[in-house]
Formats: sequence, structure tokens, C-alpha cells
Amino acid sequence: GARATAESGLVDLEPSPGRVDLAIGSIALKTLKVVVVPQHLVNLGGQSIGVVARVQGTGVVGYGYFPTVSGGRVSPAIQAGLRVGDRLTAVDGQPIRDAQDLLGRVQSAGRAGRTVQLTVRRHGRRMEVAARPQMDRQLGTYRLGVYLRERMVGVGTLTFSDPATGAFAALGHAVDASLGPVQWRDP
Repeated sequence: GARATAESGLVDLEPSPGRVDLAIGSIALKTLKVVVVPQHLVNLGGQSIGVVARVQGTGVVGYGYFPTVSGGRVSPAIQAGLRVGDRLTAVDGQPIRDAQDLLGRVQSAGRAGRTVQLTVRRHGRRMEVAARPQMDRQLGTYRLGVYLRERMVGVGTLTFSDPATGAFAALGHAVDASLGPVQWRDP
């Protein structure tokens, strides 16, 4: 494998795994794993771009409490342990097509007085949580108290594109601030 020292600064650039030891004299600072891959030609960017990305399932961007018919305030989403950044991918084992699909299933479960099993992707891991929809006194609908997003919109600068695969990389910013953490203050 490739190995470099502060004295030589030389690294074998043949495709291979290796490591680079960073040191000052005989004092080791850090060892970095390095993987040299075969040469791959890409087109350089620099152009301004806009991106719309649809995620699988619906993403949780916030949650809050709402008034119930019994007079209290609840958030089934918070009680179930949902977190900002979670992706809801299925309800009762059936994939979710979009937020409207989720809303319909929540309404059906609420009318039946039934708890829903939500399949959640959190940090790449799949998990199940249970939530019981509650009637919102003001809206007259069953809710979980969760705010969802189905897509992300952003603008930025194209870094490169790969004509062979269509892959690209860009640096930029989300257009909608609600993609970040949402703070909810209960009045």
C-alpha cells in the first residue's frame, strides 16, 4: 500500500489502498487511510443550478401540540418518539406514497380508534413506532402533530458532472429554511 512521511512527501498513485502517517520528526500526529482509485474523467462545473429532490417517504421537519376534544393538548408524534429528520416510509406495513396518503391512513385509524404502526428511517436505520391519532378540536380531523416534507429544493454551484453515469456534485443551500430544525413554542 501507499505510505508517505513528512520527509519524503511521496505517495504511490497506482490504484491501491494505503495510509499516510502525519508526523513531525518522530512525533506521530495522525494516520489517515487513503484509497487511490483509477483515474476517472469528469466535466468540471461552475454553473449555477437548482435542484428538486424527492425523498422516499415523507420527512419529519417539525412537530407540535394541538387541542383535543377532551380539552387537553397532545402530540402523538412526540409521544411516539418521532424526531426531526426521521423519514416515515410506511404505515401499518404499507408503503407511503405521499403526505396525502399518510393523512388518509391517519384519518381511517383515528375514526376506528386504532393505533398506527409507523415505519421510520432514522440515520439509515429502520425502526417501528406506534402512534394513536387524536381528534384536533379546532380542525375536526385526526392528527399526529407532525409536520412533513416530501421534497427538498436548493440552489448552488455545480462542482462536476460525470458524463458516463449522469452523477454530479454541487455545493449550495436549501431554499426553504424549514428543512432545518424547527422550534415549536407552545402558546
